[in-house]
Amino acid sequence: DFGGATRGKHGGTEEPRGPGAWVKHYGWMSGQDACTWAGVDCHAHDAAEEGRKSHNKDEHGVGESAYDVVRELKLPENGLIGYIPRELIALSHLKVLDLGGNVGM
Repeated sequence: DFGGATRGKHGGTEEPRGPGAWVKHYGWMSGQDACTWAGVDCHAHDAAEEGRKSHNKDEHGVGESAYDVVRELKLPENGLIGYIPRELIALSHLKVLDLGGNVGM
């Protein structure tokens, strides 16, 4: 999971961690196709490739080969703080990672 990058504290209480707490988290971890999640771009050839590689999807709708096809992850201005999660290192084809405007990163 991507729980390492979290939203900051507000009013002295810690907000929930992970994608559910992000400002622009539309569709994240909802069971919808990961290509529909805010900040995730999928291209037709990538989706077809993932479909051939993976028949099993987890409870969040992510196929086991998703780490092989993610090329861009854009999460600007989400109020993220903390470190960049280890899971991003596993994204072997990641070319664009946009975390701009996240002051605490």
